[in-house]
Amino acid sequence: MSRSRMATALLALLAGVAGCTDHPAPRQPSAAGQEYWMHAACTSTAPGTTLSVEVASGELDASSEALVTAGVPCDGGVTVNDIGPLPAETIAVYLRGDRSDILAAYAVIAPVSSLPKG
Repeated sequence: MSRSRMATALLALLAGVAGCTDHPAPRQPSAAGQEYWMHAACTSTAPGTTLSVEVASGELDASSEALVTAGVPCDGGVTVNDIGPLPAETIAVYLRGDRSDILAAYAVIAPVSSLPKG
């Protein structure tokens, strides 16, 4: 899978998220030895709100424990974090937290070389 296709495939986008459930972005395989990073943002009507981005195994019968977790302040700014290597398996990306005041949110998990720096 090309790097740009991986970046697109791992996009978790929630718009009007108040009624959205905790379904992951489309599950895609990660590559062994590849460094990944997160590019995320959200906006909220309530000051101080944050969401959590969780990257977990997308394999059937896998543990529900997150491989990586990162906080995202919902102030409209972009959060960029190096999350390091992921196991060579299918992964799932979740946006977690109280979304009652969230207007919009997204998270992209992709190879380091495929995303612009914040």
